[in-house]
Amino acid sequence: MGQELAIGTIPYKHHSAYMGILDPIDEGIWEIRSRDPNPGIRIFGQFACKDTFIAFDVKLRSKRDPRWPDLDPLGDGKSLQYQYAQIDVLNRWKALFAHLSPLCGDDVGALLSEKYHIV
Repeated sequence: MGQELAIGTIPYKHHSAYMGILDPIDEGIWEIRSRDPNPGIRIFGQFACKDTFIAFDVKLRSKRDPRWPDLDPLGDGKSLQYQYAQIDVLNRWKALFAHLSPLCGDDVGALLSEKYHIV
């Protein structure tokens, strides 16, 4: 049941992935990459345990959209906005789950049980 996920495990190199890890890999921050409808959005979060992704924030990817007037675009993957989004994920995790470390690294088999492929 369900669709197979395309997963990117190399930061800045997962253009066709639905979900990709961000740099630095050892912080364990992932983004869900929705491209349709344009402009795309990014949803940032971390894995609490296998098959459990905790999403913290949604951002517009590249340009403003009148449907979401309060969302600022991120720019490219190396922009300050992307860095701030990642810092926000780390801070929210600590505030909500101080007793629990997120799963980190790029071993997708440790994060997802099934129905994924690496792109």
